Amino acid sequence: MGGIKDRVAVWYIQNVIIPKIEIIDKPGFIVTTFTEQGRTTYLREFLLPEGLLERIEDKFTEKFGRKGEELLYSSGKKFGYSYVSLSNFPRKDEMGEAEFKRFAYNFVMYIAAVFAKWAKYQINLKEETFSIRFRDYIVCRHNGKGFILTEGGVAGIWAYEMKRKDIEATQVQCQGRGDKLCMVDCAPADALSEKYGEIKMERSLPEIRYSDEYRLMNSIRMPIYAKNSMKTLIDSGYFLYKKGSIMHERERFFPCESHLVYILEEEAKKLKGGREVLFNACFEWGKEFATINAERISKNFISDIFSSLGFGDISVAEKSGRVEVTSFHYPWTVFSEKSGYDVFRGVLSGIFSYITGKYTELELVDVEVGDSLIIRLEGQK
Repeated sequence: MGGIKDRVAVWYIQNVIIPKIEIIDKPGFIVTTFTEQGRTTYLREFLLPEGLLERIEDKFTEKFGRKGEELLYSSGKKFGYSYVSLSNFPRKDEMGEAEFKRFAYNFVMYIAAVFAKWAKYQINLKEETFSIRFRDYIVCRHNGKGFILTEGGVAGIWAYEMKRKDIEATQVQCQGRGDKLCMVDCAPADALSEKYGEIKMERSLPEIRYSDEYRLMNSIRMPIYAKNSMKTLIDSGYFLYKKGSIMHERERFFPCESHLVYILEEEAKKLKGGREVLFNACFEWGKEFATINAERISKNFISDIFSSLGFGDISVAEKSGRVEVTSFHYPWTVFSEKSGYDVFRGVLSGIFSYITGKYTELELVDVEVGDSLIIRLEGQK
């Protein structure tokens, strides 16, 4: 096993670190840029805490049961599908079988390095099936669920690659449920349900294409308020970085293209009370994060930390008993103008509630779409 982990680490250094695919040294921005088949893609990301997604999955399944599981799976599948669409990933009929399998190997190695400690997979292009095993994959290793990224994310990626929206996935083993590894099987729905019985399904998948607008709206700008990049905070020891993992106080933070947060917010609207559940899960995580960082809380805490996590150039102002948070150059997507920003609002509301010692809810007061995205939140202190 050690040899496998070493190969993953060497691959990550050679293919991610050295070519500077992950850009983490710009305050307000986390960016992945890569070239595949002569096409360069620039993706705007958040660095998300593993515990935040764990809490979201726990709260939705606790409140809504099976409907909650299906909503989380749908969110993950839509994200996986839009992620590879946005990334301009080549599909199975755009290259020979050997070339496709080489591309799949590189992608799985990236996933293994960034989101897990080890991965092994099998592909059958004739039957359009994909099976993958993980060790220590994010989120599900702790809560035994993984509906968003383990099941849903894998389903969306493989559905896009095979050009079949009816491809689904099911997690048949999970470390968080006591198994030695996590294992996901992915196949056309009929074959999968014949093998495993009832499965989750989602066919309404957004094919979000990479565009000049996406790149221009998310291009790196000079910050006015943010002083720290993620690299700065790693160099200072606030975050720890080792073999692709970014850690803070035993919690893992992982890079994720920004559509995931937007799609979760959009899907949450479909269940009565869903937005409230999403906000409350994020509020709880934010308050806990502030508690853990009690000794570090200062006037610049939110700007310093959340700008470094890719949430834009953040300004915090206080006036007349109210607090105003403005994010300049917040990650933009096609969902930006209609989003309620419940994840960002929830996390920051939890932090301010800890700081003020009383419940403080930040509300969305303005969304400005110009040459970049600006959002403003405001709440009573």
